[in-house]
Amino acid sequence: MSAAGKLFNQETARKFAKMERIIFVCGRYEGVDERVAQHLATEEISIGDFVLSGGELPAMMIVDAVTRLLPGALGNEASSQNESFSVGVQAESETGHPVQGAGPSAKVSNHLLLDFPHYTRPAEYRGWAVPEILIGEITRKWPSGGARRRSKRPAAIALTCCLGIK
Repeated sequence: MSAAGKLFNQETARKFAKMERIIFVCGRYEGVDERVAQHLATEEISIGDFVLSGGELPAMMIVDAVTRLLPGALGNEASSQNESFSVGVQAESETGHPVQGAGPSAKVSNHLLLDFPHYTRPAEYRGWAVPEILIGEITRKWPSGGARRRSKRPAAIALTCCLGIK
């Protein structure tokens, strides 16, 4: 773990999930001896542009992000396929709406940003209603652009504009 390292993201989590083992070296206060980074570390990873007292919490965050991608960790393999920042698989239901799963009509779905907003029951809580477009059909997707509108991160919004995501 290093403030000078490559920024950790979902792509890095997928790469780490394919590895047989990972060892994290976590510095405390001023980091680790530079000779460790130069001669022993294969990669330096950062979780963002801020300072913590040590690398233990960032390492735990990375362990969680990687573990949930391992087979059997979530109980349902599809749970980690169609979510924020992931490349997943979608199939179309009989009504033509996308649903999670795989099969002959499966399509790759690239979630480069945030997943769509999620709603639970009841349909109305304290006067806050679930959007009408989502009532009655759980598998219906949020209208195009919902994920971009949800993001409060300028770099992520700029990425969608560059890639032509609406």
